[in-house]
Amino acid sequence: AQGAAALKSLVEKLEAEGVAIFFYEVPYPSQLDRSVYATMAREALARVISPDDKRRLMLEYPAEELRSNADGIHLDDRSAVIFAAALDDAIHIKLAGQ
Repeated sequence: AQGAAALKSLVEKLEAEGVAIFFYEVPYPSQLDRSVYATMAREALARVISPDDKRRLMLEYPAEELRSNADGIHLDDRSAVIFAAALDDAIHIKLAGQ
């Protein structure tokens, strides 16, 4: 909760200086998606940046095609490219609508 409040404060300061801020969720591997950590992180962010906040990006990508590295957490190279392309598309869509 303290980290989320600090994030909100930082966002307000940056936006006051004219910086565009966007939020998005990096996909978790399926076995971690419903973990206590992932759930708490989502809930903490939702308390300070509501789910319908205009700064949230809606990323569209084939989640079933994403794969993790051997560590089970980080995206492999191919999946990182898919995710980065989705992020790029979402940012362009958001900026075009402003």
